[in-house]
Amino acid sequence: MPTTTHDVMAEIAAAEIRYILELLGFDVDETIRRISKSDFKNFKPVERFADGLVMVGEPARLYVIVEVQLRIDKRKPAAWLAYLAYAFGRYQVPGLLVVLTNRRSVEDWARTPIEAVMGQLITPFVLGPSNFPTSFGPDLVRQTPALGVLCALIHETTHEAEEHYFDTLAAIDIALHNQELEEETASLYIDLVLAKASETWRKIMEEKVTTGPYLSDFMNRLHQQSRDDMAKSLEQGLEQGLEQGLEQGREEGREALRTVIRQVFTARGFALDSANEARLNACHDTDLLSQWHVRALTAASVDDVFAIE
Repeated sequence: MPTTTHDVMAEIAAAEIRYILELLGFDVDETIRRISKSDFKNFKPVERFADGLVMVGEPARLYVIVEVQLRIDKRKPAAWLAYLAYAFGRYQVPGLLVVLTNRRSVEDWARTPIEAVMGQLITPFVLGPSNFPTSFGPDLVRQTPALGVLCALIHETTHEAEEHYFDTLAAIDIALHNQELEEETASLYIDLVLAKASETWRKIMEEKVTTGPYLSDFMNRLHQQSRDDMAKSLEQGLEQGLEQGLEQGREEGREALRTVIRQVFTARGFALDSANEARLNACHDTDLLSQWHVRALTAASVDDVFAIE
C-alpha cells in the first residue's frame, strides 16, 4: 500500500486517469486498463520503472505514462524518453507522458521541451498548482474521495485547496461507512490531508469536528485519537522540559564552579594555559569540579589541581 505523498499521488492519478485526461482536454469514454510494473520486468535497469502506465481502449489505441515529480531532477527527462520508447516498442500505439507535481518551480522545469533528436521536441503534459483544480466539486469528490485527496496533495504548498478539505474528509467518512473504502486507506487519506493543512485551517477544522452534525464513529475515533496523541505529546513535552530545566540548572551550577576556580587561580597569581582551560570547560562532573575547587585553594601549581581526574 502506498504511504508517501509521491506514491499516493501516483496511485490516485493512475487509478483515476480518466479525470486526469479530461483536465488535459482528452475526452475518454473507452475501457481503461492499468499495467502493473511487472510488465516492465524485461526493462533494465529496474529503477527506470514509471510511476504508472495505463492503456486506453480495447484493443489499446493509446498508452499513458504517469510520473510524479516533487523536485527538479535533471536526470529524469532522459528516463521519461526511455519510458516512452519502451512503451511504444511494446504496445505499438501512440502515448502520452503526464507529469504531476505539487510545486510551481517543478512545473516550469518539467514543461521544458526535451530534444533527444536534433530538431524534434517532446514536451510532457504537466499538471500542478497552476493548472490543477483545487476541487472536482463536492458531488464528484463524494463519489471518488481520492480526487479530493489528490487536490490536497498537489496544492499542499499553496494551501489553495483548504476550503475543500472538509468536503474531502466527509466523503472519505461516507465511503468508509458504506464499505466503499477500506479503513486503512481511509486513515491514510485523512492523515495526508491533515498533514498538509495550515494552522489556521486546523483551528477551523477543530471547530467543525467539535460542533459538526454528522461525523461517524470512525471520524470521532480519529478526533479522539488526535486529542489523546496531543495529550500524550504534551505530557512527554512537560517531562522533557522538566528534565531539560533540571539539567540546565545543573549546568549553571557547574559553570559557577568553573568561574570560582578561575577566580581562585587569579587571586593566587596562577595563569590557566589553553590546555587546562579546555579541560576545565570540558568537565561536566560536578564532584570533580568541587574537588578541583578545594585543591585550587592550596595547590602549589595549576597542574597539581588537575592531577585529579
